[in-house]
Amino acid sequence: MKYGLIWGSAVSALALSSAFAQSSESQPVDLGDAPVIEEESRADTAPAPLYEEFDPVDSGTTTIGKSSVEAQKRGDYDASELIVTVPGVQLDINRRAVTDRNVQDIRPSDFTISGGNYYDNNILIDGVGANSIMDVTEDNPSAINEVMGATAQTLYLDPSLVGEITVRDSNVSAEYGDFSGGVVEFETRDPSKEFGVNFSTSVQTDDLVEYEEDDNYEGTVTPSPVFEKYRHSLTVDVPISEATQVLLGYTRSTSEVDYFQSDSYGGQRYQNGDTAENFLFKGVHAFSETLRGDVQVTYSPYESEYENDNRIDDMRISHSDGLAAQANLYGEHGGFDWTTKLSYSLNDASRDWGGKDHFSWASESDYADWCTSSNCSAGGVGDLDQTQEDYALKFSASHPFGEQGEFRFGGEIRNTSVEKTRPNDNYAYLSGVTRAEGDFTTLTCAVDDPACKTDDVVLLRRMNYESYDIDVDVTNETLWGEYETTRGSVTLRGGLRYDYDDFLGNHDLAPRFTATWELHPETFLTFGANRYYSSNMVGYAVRSQYPDSYIYLRDYEVDTSGHATVDEWYLSRHTRSTDYAQADLDTPYSDELTLAFTAATPLDGQVRLKGVYREGKDLFARSPSETVSFDAPTATRTTTRLYTINNKASSEYEGLSAEWNGRYRNHAFGANITWSDTTKTIPNDGDRYDNGDYFTVYDEEEIMELVYYDGKIMTLEDVRAESQAANFATPLLVSANWNSQWFQSRLRTNVLATYKGEYETLDDTGVNIEVDDIRYDVYDVIERGDTVRFNLNAELDVMKSATRGTATVEARINNIFSEVDDTPVSSNSPYQEGRSVWLGLTYTY
Repeated sequence: MKYGLIWGSAVSALALSSAFAQSSESQPVDLGDAPVIEEESRADTAPAPLYEEFDPVDSGTTTIGKSSVEAQKRGDYDASELIVTVPGVQLDINRRAVTDRNVQDIRPSDFTISGGNYYDNNILIDGVGANSIMDVTEDNPSAINEVMGATAQTLYLDPSLVGEITVRDSNVSAEYGDFSGGVVEFETRDPSKEFGVNFSTSVQTDDLVEYEEDDNYEGTVTPSPVFEKYRHSLTVDVPISEATQVLLGYTRSTSEVDYFQSDSYGGQRYQNGDTAENFLFKGVHAFSETLRGDVQVTYSPYESEYENDNRIDDMRISHSDGLAAQANLYGEHGGFDWTTKLSYSLNDASRDWGGKDHFSWASESDYADWCTSSNCSAGGVGDLDQTQEDYALKFSASHPFGEQGEFRFGGEIRNTSVEKTRPNDNYAYLSGVTRAEGDFTTLTCAVDDPACKTDDVVLLRRMNYESYDIDVDVTNETLWGEYETTRGSVTLRGGLRYDYDDFLGNHDLAPRFTATWELHPETFLTFGANRYYSSNMVGYAVRSQYPDSYIYLRDYEVDTSGHATVDEWYLSRHTRSTDYAQADLDTPYSDELTLAFTAATPLDGQVRLKGVYREGKDLFARSPSETVSFDAPTATRTTTRLYTINNKASSEYEGLSAEWNGRYRNHAFGANITWSDTTKTIPNDGDRYDNGDYFTVYDEEEIMELVYYDGKIMTLEDVRAESQAANFATPLLVSANWNSQWFQSRLRTNVLATYKGEYETLDDTGVNIEVDDIRYDVYDVIERGDTVRFNLNAELDVMKSATRGTATVEARINNIFSEVDDTPVSSNSPYQEGRSVWLGLTYTY
C-alpha cells in the first residue's frame, strides 16, 4: 500500500502512547539514539485543564486555553470541533455523513447553542463579528439564485492560529448581543517577544479511514470515498523592539475527492476539491505603561468545486472568502480602563460557473456525442456575486464605583451593506429538435445562435435569467452598561443593553441580571435572568427583489426542398412565481432563567452544575400564501403567491449540565454531562413545529397535509407534535477528557471519550401507501442509536534542542474503536465513518 509508511507511523505512535501510559513515571525509558538531550532534565509538569476556571458570576462562560486547543484539535481545518464538549453546544449530526461531497467539504461545522438556530449565534474573531445576515440555508448546488455552501460564519480561522476560545451559552453579560443562541469568541495569540518559527504539516487519505457498511446495504457496489487531504501551517514571531512585536501566519488546507461521471456520460473519473487558506498579520505596540495598541489583518479565502456527474462544461466554484481588518487601542486614565476598536470586514460568498448558459441537447443529434441519455446537458446558469461589508466602531470602559463595585459600559455603531448581483443575463435552452424529428435535411443557423447546430439540431425553448443588482443596507446602534458589586457574601450584577437597527426599525431593550451567593468559601450559587435579541436577517428582503421569470419560444420553417430556417424568439410566458413581504416585524428574542452551583473539589478541581431554561419568542415564520396581482403589460399571468413574514414562531429549551475539571501531577481531567430538550412551535392549538431554517412555513395548507402514521391518517402537524427535533437536539451528551504530559513533557497525549444518547424522531420513511385510492406518505419512528467514541491525540518530540529547535511527530486518531454514528445512509452512500487518522509533523524554533 502506498501509504504503508504513514500507517506504520500511526501504529507506532499509538503503541508508544499506550506503553508510556502503562509505565510508571519513575521508570527510565530508552528512547534510542533520538537527539532529545541538549537540555536539563525536569520533572513532568501538569498540563492546563480542559477549561479555564469556572467564573461563578459568568456561570455560562467556558474558556478553552491554547494548550487545550493544541491538545484537542483533530488535525483538520474545523475549529468548531474544539467546542463540541462545551455544555449547551450541539454540532450538526450530519457532519460525519459519508458522502463524497461531505468528505470534500472542509468548512467549519454548523453548531447550535442552548437551543437556538445554527445561524443565531454571535461569532467573534478577535472581537470582530463574523456573522452573515444573508440566507445561509441553501444546499442545492443547482439553485438558480442561491449559492450553495454559504455559512453563518463569514471568516474561518485555522485551529493552529487559535490562542483561546470562549463560549458563552447562558447568563451572558450585557456587553454581548445579536444572538439568541450563544456567543463564541475565537482569539488569535499575541506575538512573542522572542523570535520564533513554527511550521506544521499533516495528511489524511482514504487509506487512513475505515468505513463501516450499513447492514441494509451490505454488498453494494458503491465504492467508499477516495480522497486526499493536506494541511500546512507556518507562523513567524518577529520582535521589532522591546515595545513592538509582529506575528505573521499562513495556513493552507486542501481536499481532493474522486468522482465518476454517470454511465450515460462515459463514466470517467474526475476530481473536485476544496481549498482553504488563512493569511494573518498582527502587530502590537506599547506606547507607554498605560497605553498600547495593535493592528490586525486576517484573510481567509475559501473555494469549493462542484460538477454534476450528468453534465459537461459544468465546473462551478462557490466562495466563502472572509477578510477582517482592525485597529485597537487599550488605555488607562483617570481610573478608567478603556478600549476602542475600529474594524472592517468583508465576506464574499459568490459563485463562478464556468458554463454561463445551459443547453439540453437531444442525444440523437450528431453534436451530442458525449452521452447516451435522452437529453444531454451542458453548461450552467451563470455567475452570482454576493458580498457583505461591515464597518464598525466599538468602545468599552470600566471604572470602580463605590467601595466594592465596578461600572462597565460601552457602545457600538455598525453599518452592514449587502449586495447580490447577477452580472449578466443567462439562459437555459431546451426542447431540441433533430434532423430526423424535424423532418428536414438541412438547417441554417445564425452565426451568433448558440442553440443551433447547422444541419443537425435546434433548441426551441429559452428560459431567461435576467441580470439584477440588489442592495440592502443596515445600520446598528448599541449602548450597554452594567454594574457589579459585592456585599458580604453576595455579588450582584445588573445590566441593560439597547439596540436599534434601521432595517426592522425596532428599539430593543435587553435587561440582564445575575446574583451570586457564596454559600461557603469557594462554593457559589448563581441565579440569572436575561433577555437576548437576535441579529438581523435580510434574506427575505433580498428574495423579494429577484426579477420575474420569462420563457421564450421559437419555431422553424421547412421549405419544399427540406431546408429549415429558424424563426425569431417570441415571449411565451412572463410570470412571478413567489413574492415576499415583511412589515412591522418585531425582533426575535429569547428570555432565559438560569441557576448554577459552582464549588472547588479535590484534585485542584472545580465542579459546576447548571440549569438553563429559555423561551424563544417572536421568531420569524412565513404566513399562508395569498394570491395577489402585479402590474406587468407582458405578463401571461398577472397574479402571484405572496408570503408575508411574521413573528408567529416560538421555541423552548431546557438544559441541565454537570461539569468537572481537575488535575493530578502530570494529568488534567475534564468531564461533563448535558441533558436537553428543544422544541419549536407555531400557534396552531399548541402543536409543535420544527422551524429549522429562515423559511419556516406557517401555511394552513401544509398544516393540514395528511400523512399515514401509526395505522391511521393524521395531519403532518399532529405527527410533528410528537417528534423530537431531528438535528442539533440530541437529548443526552457526555464527554470525558484526559490530558497528560510524559517524560519531561516530550510526549503529550489527549484522550477524549464521548457518549451520545439514543433518541427517536418521526420522519418520512420514503414509503407510500394507498388508502381508499388516496396515496399518503408513510411516517414512522426513526431511531437514532447511542454511540460511544474515543479519540486519541499523541505528540512526541523526536528532537528537542535549545539551538536547533523542536521537531514533533503527531497522530490524531478519531473514533479508535470504529463506533458508528447514526448518520444518514442510502444505496448511493451506504457507509458510516469508523476510525480515522491524521498524521503530522511540526517543527518549532
